[in-house]
Amino acid sequence: MRHLLQTTQVRRRQSWLGFALLALLTPVVGCSNGDTEKSKEGTAESKEATATADGQPPLLLSLDGNEVSPLADKKAAAKVLIFVRSDCPISNRYSPELQRLHQLYSGKGVTTFLIYVDPKEPVETIRKHLQEYQIPGTPLRDPEHKMVAFTGVTITPEVAVYNDDNTLVYRGRIDNRYVDFGKALPEATEHDLEQVLRALVNGEQVALRNTTAIGCYIGDLAPNKSPQPSEDSEG
Repeated sequence: MRHLLQTTQVRRRQSWLGFALLALLTPVVGCSNGDTEKSKEGTAESKEATATADGQPPLLLSLDGNEVSPLADKKAAAKVLIFVRSDCPISNRYSPELQRLHQLYSGKGVTTFLIYVDPKEPVETIRKHLQEYQIPGTPLRDPEHKMVAFTGVTITPEVAVYNDDNTLVYRGRIDNRYVDFGKALPEATEHDLEQVLRALVNGEQVALRNTTAIGCYIGDLAPNKSPQPSEDSEG
C-alpha cells in the first residue's frame, strides 16, 4: 500500500513538472481583455516613440505644397501654433482676439502659425477662410496629424507655445471665454496665451502649463460630417 502511494505521488510530481515545462516552452496564443488593452497601449506607445525618437518636430505643408518646420526659427522668443479648422465656429470667433495678440507681440519676437488639421480641406477653402476672417499667422497644413500628435492637442482652437529653445511651455486654450460645454462668458477674464507670451518676451522662465480647450474635436473628421463643437453655437 505504501509503495502504491509513493508511486502515485511520483507520477503526480512528474505530471506537474511536465505541465510546467510545457507552459514555459509553448508560445502564448491568446490573452484576456485586460491583457489585450495593455497590448494595444504598448503598440501605440511604440509607434509614438518611433515618430518622435529623434526629437525633431515634423514638417508641415505650406499652401503651395512646400515642407515647412514651424519651429525652425531659433531667434524667435516664442513660436505659437494655433490649431484651427475653417468650419469650426469657435475657432472663427477667436479672430479678433488673435488679431489683438498679433498686434501686441508680432514685433517682439513672436511667430505665429495657423495649423489647419482637416486633411479634406482644400487649399482654396483655406485661402478663402484667411481672407474672410483675417486670422494672422502663417498658414500650414497638417493632413496626417503629425504635429497634432507631436504637440498632443485635441481641439480646435487649441494652442501650443514653444520658447526659443523649442521647449513646449504651454498647451491649451487661448483664454477662458468658453468655460464649459454650452457655457460662454460675455468676455474672457483669464488670458492664458497672452500671459505666456508676455513672460517669454520679457525673458522669463516659463514652466510647462496645460489648460483645457473648448471647441471642435480634431478626431471628428469623418467625410461629409460637420464639426462637433464642445459647446453650442451661441455665445
